[in-house]
Amino acid sequence: MSRMYRAVAILFTAVLTLIAASPTLAADPIRRDSTTPQGSLEPAGVATCDVRLSLVDGPLVDSDFSVRVYEPFIVSGFGYPPSADVTIEFADSFGSDLFDTTTDSAGEFGLGFYNAPGSEGDWLVSAYPTTLECQDSIQMAVLAPYPFTDVDGFEFEIAWLYREGITGGCTATRFCPTNPVTRGQMAAFLSRALGLPGTGTDFFDDDDGTTFEGDINRLAAAGITGGCATRRYCPNAKVTRDQMASFLTRAFALPPSGADFFTDDEANIHEGSINAMAAAGITGGCAVNRYCPSANVTREQMAAFLYRGFN
Repeated sequence: MSRMYRAVAILFTAVLTLIAASPTLAADPIRRDSTTPQGSLEPAGVATCDVRLSLVDGPLVDSDFSVRVYEPFIVSGFGYPPSADVTIEFADSFGSDLFDTTTDSAGEFGLGFYNAPGSEGDWLVSAYPTTLECQDSIQMAVLAPYPFTDVDGFEFEIAWLYREGITGGCTATRFCPTNPVTRGQMAAFLSRALGLPGTGTDFFDDDDGTTFEGDINRLAAAGITGGCATRRYCPNAKVTRDQMASFLTRAFALPPSGADFFTDDEANIHEGSINAMAAAGITGGCAVNRYCPSANVTREQMAAFLYRGFN
């Protein structure tokens, strides 16, 4: 029996060693979203084989770089051998992820978007030519995607919503994902997401003095809403899925579609907007051939609608 136990122990240790060493078995792998070169401006005082990181709209960083879980970022390199094959390595305590790129004639690369892994931790980002002439590395800290403790589903979309400043949650630590969205809240979400300018016009009477009055007027000025009745917006009413379709179709200026995607929205005044949303890939409905137009939109569903609309 002792020989069998020793054999099992040796096999188990070998498997653990293989998992720890394998670059394809990292616990939370980095994901590459695009291989389209983004390009970058060469930083001042660049050294030979200098790798730098940046957020999508941020500056190049050569130390103390941080990114949130799921957040896209860019790896750029300068001073590498021209037209060389370069390996980009992301390493943490579980293993490593390897990606390949090629430098341009100036020895630079900017290899599209990567997405941070699905959990917090510290990574070492390195870039080196296959000839191993030189190498540069940067520490990368992956932070929590959001401060919310009640998210269980739509994590990627809610993380995007939080990063973009579209919502801070229903409290400091809760997102309230299954709560229905009111028309007033929807105005605030869309106004922030679209960066709508302010307006001096007061379009409705039933939102006077409410928290969302400014956002509602911005939405009306942009032609995204006409209200629920004459001089009324109904800010406290819940947003239904068919209303959401019309909000987003106008917000994103979606083209009409000749296809009829669902069977439960026939004769609905929002049917055209629902089909436009489906044609644009923003919705797949609530079930096969069904959109559930009268169902209320929850906060997590709203995150998904907005994320797909913008991405």
